[in-house]
Amino acid sequence: EQVTVTEAGTYRIYSMLTATSTQQRGQVLLRIAVNGTATGRLGAAMYIRNQTGHDQSSATIEETIVLNANDIITITGERGAGAAPAFNISQASYFSIEKIA
Repeated sequence: EQVTVTEAGTYRIYSMLTATSTQQRGQVLLRIAVNGTATGRLGAAMYIRNQTGHDQSSATIEETIVLNANDIITITGERGAGAAPAFNISQASYFSIEKIA
């Protein structure tokens, strides 16, 4: 998924991903990308133990960025640890973008 900004300005971008996995010690890393280039910040709080009922976790990322009109914003998830896939939990994740200046 992606969002195209229609007006230049300063924006606050926030995303929270909640996921589940069968992988023990799985992790998903979140990044914000502008026009396909990662901004450098990393949301790395997710840790799925997948033992004794701990099979869900979440990570957040927030950044304030100066954007141009027609910039494309994407939130990407990358495997941080483990080999099994992680799956988004429907209606438990969140994304917002707010023009603040």
